[in-house]
Amino acid sequence: MKRGICLFVLIPGVIFSAFSQDNVKKDSSYESFVSQSGVIIRLQDFKLPPMEGTGYSTYDNRIRIIMSNDVVKYFYQITKTSKSGDIIGSIEYKELLEMLNAVNLLQAQFNLDLNKSIEYMENKYITNDGIQVGYYISITSKAWFIKLDKYKTDSTIFFKESTNILKGFQEALNKIEELKRN
Repeated sequence: MKRGICLFVLIPGVIFSAFSQDNVKKDSSYESFVSQSGVIIRLQDFKLPPMEGTGYSTYDNRIRIIMSNDVVKYFYQITKTSKSGDIIGSIEYKELLEMLNAVNLLQAQFNLDLNKSIEYMENKYITNDGIQVGYYISITSKAWFIKLDKYKTDSTIFFKESTNILKGFQEALNKIEELKRN
């Protein structure tokens, strides 16, 4: 009887614990690096031309260099201003390279998917930090997107074509490589 009561109390606790961990926000590589304690952290920003989204929307971009002790990291940051404040997606240099390759692959697939009769399709690449880039096609519309934060509902920015995303990513990559040489 005592075992039955223990199991009755223990099993729901374990199940609840497992499910609740899915909704816990994990620090991104950017947040982890800039929130170190006991070290001096130096930040440098280099502004890039804004990305042009759908309609008349534009999104600020910059390269942020973070130096801590002998470690230097480069991040591409895209900012979306929303009702709840600025939402900033920070993409580490290595992930930017992967995202650029992914958008090129997605572009080829997008052209094939346009000819399919599908009610809705979404195709995307997700970084280790949860930033997403991709496209959707529905019966009535199609668009490319970047989702800057997987935990915020209004963090998605939309583009008519992938060329604006590719242009922004390439400008960021070129700037980082220029900064690395200096």
